Amino acid sequence: MKKIAFVCFLSLILISCGDKYFTLDAEELVLPESFVEIDHEPLNLNIMGSNDLIIYDTLMFVITSNPDGHLYVFSTNTKRLLMQLCKQGRASNEFMQPFFSAKQILANNSSILLPLVNNATQLKVVNISESLKTGNTIVEYTEPHPFVSDASVLIGDSEGDRLIAWDPRSDNPFEGPIHAPKIEYKNKDKVLKTYRFFPKLMETEQDFEVLNLCAWTTRKQPEGDLIVQTFYRMGYLLITNYKTGESKAIHIAGTPTFDDYISKDNLPGRYFGDVVVTKNRIIAIYLGGSSIRESIVPQHILIFDLAGNLLSSAFLGKDVAIHSIAYDENTKTLYAADIMKDTMCTFDISKLMTSNDSAD
Repeated sequence: MKKIAFVCFLSLILISCGDKYFTLDAEELVLPESFVEIDHEPLNLNIMGSNDLIIYDTLMFVITSNPDGHLYVFSTNTKRLLMQLCKQGRASNEFMQPFFSAKQILANNSSILLPLVNNATQLKVVNISESLKTGNTIVEYTEPHPFVSDASVLIGDSEGDRLIAWDPRSDNPFEGPIHAPKIEYKNKDKVLKTYRFFPKLMETEQDFEVLNLCAWTTRKQPEGDLIVQTFYRMGYLLITNYKTGESKAIHIAGTPTFDDYISKDNLPGRYFGDVVVTKNRIIAIYLGGSSIRESIVPQHILIFDLAGNLLSSAFLGKDVAIHSIAYDENTKTLYAADIMKDTMCTFDISKLMTSNDSAD
């Protein structure tokens, strides 16, 4: 097994400090040869065009394509629809087409706040608590957001803290050069720290292919300082403390690396799908390198601790295809949506979790 030199972070501690490269060797992870298969239960909810979901306490939020209310709010206890919010329109409390902003839920002064990206370039934070009380969508505040395909914005634990996870970028995607992706840690307009990833990108037949190959999913630890990133076209998982720069990289053995040469004839399959971060666990969907042309993909669930140690794994079944997941910490239930078929289901993963998870 070849050693993978995974050059990870360029950290700018303060504007006055010089640039320093930090080189990490990714820890090679060999997945178990066999997985325990877990059953799923259909979740029959009256939803028009479900796109994504997230759970907080006893509430489930589903983003939909329904212009009468893009955000459905359900009770996880009764599975009843409590309200439809975010009606389509251009008023201050309306949305053109919302997306979850890195799937965050914030608790502020006894209010539940849900950040949404509106119309691809605007961050609108919805006060769920007040919206449920009044029966109307209450937007707590609005601010600019980078174009949704360029970056994800996460909100830190302190007022004004923003974490911007930039995707790989190019001034001209058909000519390059490709700029290495980065995370900016900001407070209001002041950049406190910058973490740059992958000074050495993989070599490709055409530069613009890197934009797709480096696509990742970014999640933040609730009420914590960790950022978790998983890669769609490579089996990499990164765990970073955005305040200290301390980090760890995990690489699934046998998946593409940054040392590979990528041509149009050997484009990688799909490896990591959606991911959820709890207070002390990382729950990731692993696609096993499946082709985009496969109608049914062999999906697995991988559960890590926050140090990146694989704790358990399971096979989700040959007839399951998942695009979005959410985790109910109260019942140890994984909720999943297949946006292609517009269906939802649940998995009881309590047997995959350890006794330590009671602290979630």
